[in-house]
Amino acid sequence: MNEGREEIRIYEDKIYNSREMQKQNICTTDYEFNYEEGTFEGILQLKAQSFNGPLRLFFQFVDGRKIIVLTWWYDRYAGMKDVPVGSRMNLTFVKKAKGVFLAKGEILGKTGEI
Repeated sequence: MNEGREEIRIYEDKIYNSREMQKQNICTTDYEFNYEEGTFEGILQLKAQSFNGPLRLFFQFVDGRKIIVLTWWYDRYAGMKDVPVGSRMNLTFVKKAKGVFLAKGEILGKTGEI
């Protein structure tokens, strides 16, 4: 591990279903929703989806926060469905009537450390 840098877990580049997550003991209880507007840098660690549910994206931001982002089929998953796990990204969140949502994600590169 590098001094002052935290290694983060990057899962397989696929969309996990609930059964696979349970079978592999993938725990996401440390992740929270982002309630702040703005642009944040982070690493896409994991993608998951339940039957007919939203695509759930799990990020670790450079400030150490672990964030879950929900994206929906009717919004074309905010362009995130085909983003490779392990991508370092800038994520822009905007406030709407029902909360703060992901407006766009920009891939900066691929890495396993922040």
